[in-house]
Amino acid sequence: MQNIFAHSDYRSFLWSYYENQKSSTWNYGVWAKELKLKDNSSINKIIRGQRHPGPELVQRLSTYFKFKKNEEEYFEKLVDLAKAQKNPKRSLDILIELKKLSPKSSFEILDEKEFKILSHWIYLTIRQMVKLKNFVPDPEVICKRLKFKTTPQKVKEAIELLLEKGFLTKSASGKLTLKNGPIKTEDGIVSEAIKKYHIGSMKNAAISLYKDDISEREFGSLSLCISKHDLPRAKEHLQKILKEFSALFDCQSADQVYQLQHQFFPLTKLETINEN
Repeated sequence: MQNIFAHSDYRSFLWSYYENQKSSTWNYGVWAKELKLKDNSSINKIIRGQRHPGPELVQRLSTYFKFKKNEEEYFEKLVDLAKAQKNPKRSLDILIELKKLSPKSSFEILDEKEFKILSHWIYLTIRQMVKLKNFVPDPEVICKRLKFKTTPQKVKEAIELLLEKGFLTKSASGKLTLKNGPIKTEDGIVSEAIKKYHIGSMKNAAISLYKDDISEREFGSLSLCISKHDLPRAKEHLQKILKEFSALFDCQSADQVYQLQHQFFPLTKLETINEN
């Protein structure tokens, strides 16, 4: 049986179980019958990220997996966490509860303000902007220079929070400078804040694709076949490329802040079986 405490996403737990169980005689349809569901559409949509389970199905799943009390509560909190995607405060509260239920889990617990900084593009963008030539630490000026929609008030609040949490420092003359070096979470840590940051960055990338001239941006994509045994080495190589890129082009006399991001994810499943 899968260990629920080894997962920080309820869908990854369900998907892992399904992948281990599936065979020529066991599929979504059989699983739905075991859960006493009318058909397999609910469990199928849940695992594919098209919906979340309601309280009744959460209880059925807990009974199905024969969870102990703490395991059941942990699973329920994972579902609550997924449902709280648009509420940073609620997400943080749930993360703290999850950490208490499983102290050895891989959750990185941030305080509410750190969570806010790491979950929205504006904070880390402003943090980088202080390195630009002729940077003016004025919310109105910064707001006009940012390409994506925000307000001077939000910029002002972002600067104050970055100063408060030590991501920026301010001199007696009012000059802003970086502090604490580059921001990076530990490899393998599943952080709701980082997930939200990536989602926001991808939305900005979609806007840039249509808004910015091709001479100012670079979009590329590659589909390839890869062995699961090579995944750790492939990810390590990608991380190395990002570090080398930063070392080559990140400078103190820049005139623009750019976003470089990469997504590396599976387009296929390990094997395909007949679900009928």
